[in-house]
Amino acid sequence: GLRMEILLQTPELLKRIARYHTPGSLKIAPEHSENDLLSLMHKEPHSLLQEFVARCREIGRESGKKVLLTPYVITSHPGSTVEHSRRMVRSMKKLDLQIRKFQDFTPTPGTLSTAMYVTGRQPGSKKPLFVPRNQTERTKQREIIEKGYKEQSALYSRHNKRAPERP
Repeated sequence: GLRMEILLQTPELLKRIARYHTPGSLKIAPEHSENDLLSLMHKEPHSLLQEFVARCREIGRESGKKVLLTPYVITSHPGSTVEHSRRMVRSMKKLDLQIRKFQDFTPTPGTLSTAMYVTGRQPGSKKPLFVPRNQTERTKQREIIEKGYKEQSALYSRHNKRAPERP
């Protein structure tokens, strides 16, 4: 995925990528929409995604080319609950982003996220942290994302089957 914070700092590069080097959709990796989880992941706040989407839509209007964005997200990260997944689906729908690319968190040796997964504690504060460890907990979060995708796909399909508006 593209580094949204860097592209926002280099607007001409973003314009060139969106206008001339994107035959389909731009792949971006916000990874989540909930700021408490983004903080645990050491990612930028959700407002950065909102700003990036707005800028891409503006570039699309200026160039007459719709800029499609495909977000990649992670489910079941330490700290993530079913409610986080529900809110993420709502946030992405509000931005008119369709979650097509997602995966469950997989512990990787040597990372802070894996340390959180193993200990069930937040780094620094050592406060207890919910960790979706068993398959039932992980599946619930995944199903929320999958259901949101299916609903949004159906809406998108219906919307695009309408006859084009006449000038």
